[in-house]
Amino acid sequence: MEKETHFPLNTPFKPSRSIVTLFIVDFIAFLIFIGCFTALPALSISDFNPIVTGVIVFCAIVLILFFVTWARLYYESMWYELRDDEMSWRRGVWFRKTGIVPYNRITNLDIRQGPVMRVLGISTLSIQTAGYSGQAIPEIKIGG
Repeated sequence: MEKETHFPLNTPFKPSRSIVTLFIVDFIAFLIFIGCFTALPALSISDFNPIVTGVIVFCAIVLILFFVTWARLYYESMWYELRDDEMSWRRGVWFRKTGIVPYNRITNLDIRQGPVMRVLGISTLSIQTAGYSGQAIPEIKIGG
């Protein structure tokens, strides 16, 4: 039996904390993919050079630490709030985005859940409004 979640009106809420794990897993998978086509061929073409290998590993570790920090800060910046006739949201670390979506303008709701999301027990709700219907991107994506 699935757990139902009800959000009280006029009370800000955050998505599931598992979204931070999803961001990190996706980023590490991306790094591995890029590494397979850049770093590994470079290492296999030349003779083994511990300096080059060390620089590549150091850069990968710095990138991962930077992204983990960003993912946590991004999660902390996210909030949503349901009101009687609209939904408001805010997010962003360096560039903050805030929006309000009146319920009567919502035209489409899409729920997406990939394999990693299924393992984490989360999904993404994409909300499109009448003003955004012709565009390929939703007005709001709620992860978690």
